[in-house]
Amino acid sequence: TNAANKVAKVVKAGGAEIWAGTTISTGDNFSVPVIPFSTTATTMTARVWSPDADIPVRLKVENSADGGVSVETEARTTVAGAWETLTFDFGDQVGGTAALNLAATYDKASIFFDFGTTGADKIYYLDDLTWP
Repeated sequence: TNAANKVAKVVKAGGAEIWAGTTISTGDNFSVPVIPFSTTATTMTARVWSPDADIPVRLKVENSADGGVSVETEARTTVAGAWETLTFDFGDQVGGTAALNLAATYDKASIFFDFGTTGADKIYYLDDLTWP
């Protein structure tokens, strides 16, 4: 609705895998600036728009040079067809995924809308991804 604002449009195409997502990048190596996690700063926020309420949105951060260094967490949308800010706490990782390692470098982020559900040609939007 604001031509001066730029947002990411994410299409989870029909039949897309349950884990289909989008990598967020600020450079050619699919990375973002190093995320400065600390003992008192383990969260990131994102403004999202979803056509559905109560869907899981997973956020994964990893080391762009070593995909084996990663941590994943989830938040759920609470509204349909409207913008909201979700908070992702990497100190509370998704079960079965690695815990946040404060000594590691995290400089790659990927978002997965409606994680765990096959794609159904739905459109999501992402804006204002922030970290500590």
